[in-house]
Amino acid sequence: MECNAMHVSCFYFMQPQTGNFVANITEAVGHEVIRVNWLGDWGTQFGLLAAGLENHDLDDILNNNGDNGDPMRKLYDVYVDANAKAEADENYAAEAKQAFANLEAGDSRLRGQWERIREVTVSILQEVYARLNIRFDHYHGEAMYGTSTVSWLKIVRWSYLSAF
Repeated sequence: MECNAMHVSCFYFMQPQTGNFVANITEAVGHEVIRVNWLGDWGTQFGLLAAGLENHDLDDILNNNGDNGDPMRKLYDVYVDANAKAEADENYAAEAKQAFANLEAGDSRLRGQWERIREVTVSILQEVYARLNIRFDHYHGEAMYGTSTVSWLKIVRWSYLSAF
């Protein structure tokens, strides 16, 4: 099986299956369980995807208008193409990094694009997990920390420095 970045493969389902198994047993013996799926939903890959989407219509992709109605396949193809361009062209790679920096800084267009992609991704994951009888109460990820990570780093550094 092919296992590239953003490719939905067996590895994306092994941990949820294991976690679901443990959650089922924990519930069966009477404990309350909160099921959280942690997504890798933030990072450089979204800069690459944003750069790649400059030449595509996101509405067509997300409304199932291409590639036999499979928005994930089309997003994957856009990402793979953008990644290959970035490896071959330093300027394109810099544009992709800048796109992610802009997303982190709160660019409303990129944030809206990211939110739409994440929403469709979670929806598709829920369909797949339902077929596997896997259930989550919440979907969280790296993006939930957003720019607050920088603030936390400043607090940690200040706390560390002020301790001496």
